Amino acid sequence: MKKAAIIVGASSGIGEQTAYKLADIAEKETLDKIFLIARRKDLLENVARKVDSIAGRPLSAVCCGDITDNNFLEKISSGTEGEFEVSWLINSAGCGFYGNVDKVSAEKSCLCTELNCTSAVRVTAHFLPYINKGGHIIEMASSAAFFPQPGFAVYAASKAFVLSFSRALRRELKPRKISVTAVCPGPCETEFLKLANGGKEIPAYKRRFMTSPVNVAEKAIKAALKGKEICFPTFPMRLLYLASKVIPASWVMFFQSKL
Repeated sequence: MKKAAIIVGASSGIGEQTAYKLADIAEKETLDKIFLIARRKDLLENVARKVDSIAGRPLSAVCCGDITDNNFLEKISSGTEGEFEVSWLINSAGCGFYGNVDKVSAEKSCLCTELNCTSAVRVTAHFLPYINKGGHIIEMASSAAFFPQPGFAVYAASKAFVLSFSRALRRELKPRKISVTAVCPGPCETEFLKLANGGKEIPAYKRRFMTSPVNVAEKAIKAALKGKEICFPTFPMRLLYLASKVIPASWVMFFQSKL
């Protein structure tokens, strides 16, 4: 049976870069198709052209739609059933909005939990039957998962959910020999930060720890291939994770309030 990769949130940022990385190793991974999923068709088509160029052959398939719609996921799987097994599933779609909960609309907050949490579970559960022994699942969490974050409360909580979900899922799938890796980057040079911050300048303390989507994608793929439980794309985020095990969250929130 042919092997496929499914990348959710492939139109930009980390999702886009993971598509290029998988295209680069497609021969080694014996990938026959990379399904690129997102809502913005024009951007997806640009990514698809570059994926094919990197691979040196037709490799991409554009799937434009809303992952919060079960019918959309059914359409993708029904069109591939019996032809492909999923060897890579990458959940990279997400959103977030800076601001206190009473200052951010309920619609935006609920969109954050719907996309970051509910859709992550929906997509993973939907494609799990198509993933066989040796497959890899990458769930895009965040260093925001390590501590509560006043002013970014819903996003941080949603990523704490993703991290917990990924670690438990990894244990569940161990008998099937399917790896699950939660990726926990810090601030990343993507459009996400600009949109989340309403176009405002990123706080100075976050700019110091900025990384690139290219770096995150490369580290994520390497970590998945090694079967790692959590991927820290930068060393400071690894230290932050270790710190979260010994430093009370109340201290961190107090420090954040002074920045």
